[in-house]
Amino acid sequence: KAITEACGIDWISIEKDYRILVSNLHSFKEKIKRVDARDSINKILDGAASQELSNQEIKEIRVAISTISKWDTLKKSGISAIPPGDATNAFKRVNELLHLNGIYIVPVGELECFVKEVGGHGPEWVNRVLETYPDIGNEVYTEIRKFIEGIEL
Repeated sequence: KAITEACGIDWISIEKDYRILVSNLHSFKEKIKRVDARDSINKILDGAASQELSNQEIKEIRVAISTISKWDTLKKSGISAIPPGDATNAFKRVNELLHLNGIYIVPVGELECFVKEVGGHGPEWVNRVLETYPDIGNEVYTEIRKFIEGIEL
């Protein structure tokens, strides 16, 4: 909302589509049921006779009780994580309006998802990508080029 308003877009003009989109986004682990958490943790605890938890068991317990937000899914997968139907149509309408106002959503999620072969985040990631693939004509940059070509500067 703040970004759209800062760019002169009336929030009311996209609010309905935004709500449709958000209401259709779901993560398979947004919430954890107590019974599922209890079962998973008990299985881990009962799986070994040791008095202390191993590092692996601690990791398994963390996974059992961790949630994944719908926004995390979008950050990792981009627009491909948007469900078909109403959500996709709402996104297309919002995205078109944003484009008309000079706002471009990265289609793959986070910028780092353009080149998944290189780990990291932020400026350090950019530096590693350019060091790893110094030839800007490398095919690893294909999706980035498509995105940039779609921006009307």
